[in-house]
Amino acid sequence: MYLKLCKFVDASRDLTTLSRKEFCENCGSSRLPERVIKTRQGVVDRYDAATIKWNSNRLRLGLLLQMEHNSDKALLEEWKQTSAAAEQYVECADRWRTKYNHLEMHEALRACAPDRGALDDSVQAFTKRIVELRVSSDAALP
Repeated sequence: MYLKLCKFVDASRDLTTLSRKEFCENCGSSRLPERVIKTRQGVVDRYDAATIKWNSNRLRLGLLLQMEHNSDKALLEEWKQTSAAAEQYVECADRWRTKYNHLEMHEALRACAPDRGALDDSVQAFTKRIVELRVSSDAALP
């Protein structure tokens, strides 16, 4: 579950790097080098694949999580918040890429900072709840 979530988020983070001027086709007088075009397309392809995989697995992952943790309501809420925060960040990253195409690296690194911060907070709360449930489950064992 964490692997799918991380691939989804990381592919989006990579997408924001395309806002750097090194990837801008219309910013210079000459055509971009073929390796830059290939790199850009690879980033977009990974983003598309991660998004498809996430969309096809999000519900299933939530259900499996609930089955594993006896339908814990707090965990379900943390999962919903984390999933929503991930999707919010991904939407921002996609908008960022289409809005900007001439940024310096330090500017591109600030892409969607508020959404990324909210996602990080949600992941921490979600992880904390899973750990709490596992600790309480282990304590109940004879």
